[in-house]
Amino acid sequence: MEQANFRVPRIAAQDALARLRRGEPLVFVDARREVEWRGAFEKLPGAVRLAPDGADETLPIIRRGETAVVYCTCPFEASSVAAADYLRGHGYQSVYVLFGGLPAWHLAQGPLEPARALRSMVDARAMEPRRRAASRG
Repeated sequence: MEQANFRVPRIAAQDALARLRRGEPLVFVDARREVEWRGAFEKLPGAVRLAPDGADETLPIIRRGETAVVYCTCPFEASSVAAADYLRGHGYQSVYVLFGGLPAWHLAQGPLEPARALRSMVDARAMEPRRRAASRG
């Protein structure tokens, strides 16, 4: 897939956190690669996933009037830039790349929520006593 060559502005974690605390309409976009995303234990609040190449169905979930803050964990925000370029190329105007990605968010002590892998692990542990009881019965 051909990527648009937009210059996507960066936003510091502290600035994104300040906007979040002021109640500005932000949507966090997780641009981690599939394998990283599936194994992740945490994500930014309410984050939706958009593959760096845009090859998933997240686009309709992101409202055009919201400010999108795209993050990843790779050097130089490479996946974030690709996903942000994709958004900009599809008409989204208020798009930023989180400078320093998830590690910068950690340093800024921004809020996090459980991600897919942690929820799956917790769900599996919650089911274990039921499985044991069922196997005894």
